[in-house]
Amino acid sequence: MRAVLTPEQAGAVWELMHEAEVRSLYFADLATRYTKRKQAVIGLSFLLSSGAALTAFGDLADWVPSAFGLLVAVLTGYALAANLDQKVVQFVKLQMAWEQQSHEYKRLRQHWYEDGTERELDLLSRRERELSGEATSTGTPWKPKLMAHWEAFVYAKLRPDAA
Repeated sequence: MRAVLTPEQAGAVWELMHEAEVRSLYFADLATRYTKRKQAVIGLSFLLSSGAALTAFGDLADWVPSAFGLLVAVLTGYALAANLDQKVVQFVKLQMAWEQQSHEYKRLRQHWYEDGTERELDLLSRRERELSGEATSTGTPWKPKLMAHWEAFVYAKLRPDAA
């Protein structure tokens, strides 16, 4: 007996392929958001610590330069505590891994009738569990509205009237 997928399993692979694409887009979006957050923190810190800002607002009150210094310290502390750089790296790695997972599901779907595909599906399922565990263990934020946005985007491409 050959270890091929049943038509039902092939249909499930089609769904898994699109779910992996949704996750890929979700993590890409998170990476973009955290990159922008990091850029905002750096830009604001630079502006608040610059001599031009201190000069422009320094005459308003004696406490302004101290307040700016405190804000820079808070922003820097946030960037370090939130580990923004590492989060972006994690999200990009997860995005690429889920994109690869989607491609592997697509390839499997196209060859579902070939010998060995059942074993391939088992390996992909194991890899999917590893990726989900990795996302959980790294403290990835769960944003249901953002996930719903990317689900709607991916599944809208599948409708005949979307073209």
